[in-house]
Parts: sequence; structure tokens; C-alpha cells
Amino acid sequence: MKKIFPFILLLLLFVSCSKYSYSTNKGFDNNRWKKNDVKEYEVILTTDLSSADIEIFFSHIYEPGYNKVPLTLEITYPGGKKENIPLELRLKDEEGNNLSDCSGDICDIYTTIKDGVDLEKGTYIFRLKNNFNNAFLPNAIAAGIGVTALN
Repeated sequence: MKKIFPFILLLLLFVSCSKYSYSTNKGFDNNRWKKNDVKEYEVILTTDLSSADIEIFFSHIYEPGYNKVPLTLEITYPGGKKENIPLELRLKDEEGNNLSDCSGDICDIYTTIKDGVDLEKGTYIFRLKNNFNNAFLPNAIAAGIGVTALN
């Protein structure tokens, strides 16, 4: 018990000082993100956040065959207001270097969409749509949304 007590105390201290953070990911069948497969994420904030980041997560196969992913993020705010944000998720820079963090054949990229925004308490619905010019986006593993408090 004497060895466990300091660990529990440290864990409680860490949890009490941590900032609000929420993320959710959804995968794709056969590594294909179908054009009509709009990913929807619900985030419930129990308190107002005076400064938060909203980010997109995307996981793909190494060298997927494309350098950017055209997306649309639709945000529905607690009051019902909607915002559509067209995006171009870049997987490589101008020199052809990977912007994703790759481990073996799997690569992940996190991109901040809105930074330092005020978010009121309530339910947020995020809808992420693939606008790739094909019936599906190949070599896609997962996509997600994250909300992190900055203060």
C-alpha cells in the first residue's frame, strides 16, 4: 500500500490540473472513405471554454497516392447556428516531405481548424465530409475531431 499511495496521489494531482480535452475518431471499411460517408461527431461541453482549439485528425496509409484531401467541416453550435468550413488537408509540403507523423505504413496528421475560440457550454455536432473527386478516398484509415481547452 505504501508504494501505491504516492502513485495515486500523483495521478489525482495530474487529473485535477489537466485541461479539458476531447477527441473522437471513426474508421473506414477497407481503408476507403466513401464520398457519401459523412462522419458525424458529437461533443458535449459541460462548461464554457474561454479559449479552445478545434482540430481534425486524419490517419492514412503511407504514400496514399494523393498529397491533399479536400474536406468540408460543418459545425452546429449549441444554439443551432451552423458554420461550413471548406478545407484542404495537406499531407505533404511543397518539397514533397510528409507533414504526417508516420510509424511504419500508418501515418497520422493533426490540423488545427480554429484556434483560441470561445466555446459555450452545450452540445456541438461536427460533420466531416470528404470532397475527393472520386467515389471514395483510398488508403484512409480514420478521421476525427478534437477540442482542447488552452487555459
